[in-house]
Amino acid sequence: MAKRIVIYSECPHAALGLASLCQNLPGKSDCQVVMTLDALHQALIQPIVTLLLCVAKGTTEEMAGLLEMSVPKHCHRGSVTLHDTPVLKRMFDAAGFDMVLSAREPLASLAERLRLMWRRTPQQYKQQCKKATIYLAKERAVLCELLRGKNLHYIADNFGLSYNSVSRYKQRGLRRTGIDSLNAMICELNGNR
Repeated sequence: MAKRIVIYSECPHAALGLASLCQNLPGKSDCQVVMTLDALHQALIQPIVTLLLCVAKGTTEEMAGLLEMSVPKHCHRGSVTLHDTPVLKRMFDAAGFDMVLSAREPLASLAERLRLMWRRTPQQYKQQCKKATIYLAKERAVLCELLRGKNLHYIADNFGLSYNSVSRYKQRGLRRTGIDSLNAMICELNGNR
């Protein structure tokens, strides 16, 4: 059975580069390139994805979309995210992406890391996922809504939770990321573009 690779990038040049890099992986594989979060969602609900490669540009809407999809649970061998800000690295690490690399990673290094990831078994991947710090479901949901610009009262009403509970989920989610406040996260994102 062919292994399935999904590449998410809004930049066609980055997607083409990653697709050509994946052609060098051993064995037969089907490579699908998607350029929107909706297309990524559709790709992930189809048969199991062996490897997922994401190029995150760092908008709050994109971050919310990737967090909301709980992308790593759909992958058989792993998920790689290329980013360009430290806050994205911390956020995607906490979300369970197992390899979060700088978009400036040397090509040879990226190719070697992909080969190592490609060789590991699904059992090795599941074992690594157990060790990762992953957001709790409510932390993830609250952070997604906050990134979309919703306020704590709105989230509390929609989730049927108290304002204090929503505030705690927000603080725990931010603490896992290593950020003091949502404003600090957004400022760090906007300052690095």
